[in-house]
Amino acid sequence: MYNWSSHFLVNGWGFWLNLLHFSQNLYWRWQGMPTTPFFPLPEGLEITSVSETPEEVLVRVTSHRKTSQCPLCSTPSSAIHSYYRRHPLDLPCAGRPIRLLLTVKKFFCREATCSRKIFTERLPDLISASSRLTKRLLLAVNNFSTYWPIRTSDLASPSSRRC
Repeated sequence: MYNWSSHFLVNGWGFWLNLLHFSQNLYWRWQGMPTTPFFPLPEGLEITSVSETPEEVLVRVTSHRKTSQCPLCSTPSSAIHSYYRRHPLDLPCAGRPIRLLLTVKKFFCREATCSRKIFTERLPDLISASSRLTKRLLLAVNNFSTYWPIRTSDLASPSSRRC
């Protein structure tokens, strides 16, 4: 008769060791990897590093797009003014909050008739302008709020709530 418990132990450990080896390789491949199945990014963005703090996981993402369109006149520009860092929250992973350290460019608008002379690169597939949450997190919050309606009294300050 075949001993299934020894089969499970041998193959079970092999599975976990392979998973550990895979996850370690995945971490090292994240250094400079354009995207992963676990963290999909739009075209032109690259994960440059991943680190942890006691509060959250920090994912550094850099844009490598050469040009961007002015949001007012839609004229493409490749004249870089400076770099800008955004810190949006993304969906949690394994119960840990994910904070993006997103480096984007500021460009000069070379259109003489445009009133905006400097503009920030837009990433409409990842995050809305002036948003502190990624579109994936906003979608999850909106889906959650449809199932769990929030009363306006729940949003009031703690001192105004009735006990």
